[in-house]
Amino acid sequence: MTNTMGEYVAYDHNADYCMGIVGSGNRNFNIQFCLTARRYAERFDVPEIAEYELRGTDRDVSRVYQTMIKRAREYEDEQATAKK
Repeated sequence: MTNTMGEYVAYDHNADYCMGIVGSGNRNFNIQFCLTARRYAERFDVPEIAEYELRGTDRDVSRVYQTMIKRAREYEDEQATAKK
């Protein structure tokens, strides 16, 4: 796992502001593809919202962006519901 990232998210209340995790990796590593992203999602109880391989493609950029927009809307709805 990327220790610096994990420490940053775990610090104080930072995890409360995490809307989701996007992972990247190399599919040659099979089960370990995006493993860190899956572990962070579980550890911080947030969804893993997207994955892409290596540097990604233009199509990945568009797909991940659209997924992030969707997740941001869901997060806003969750926050509004929690305040009621």
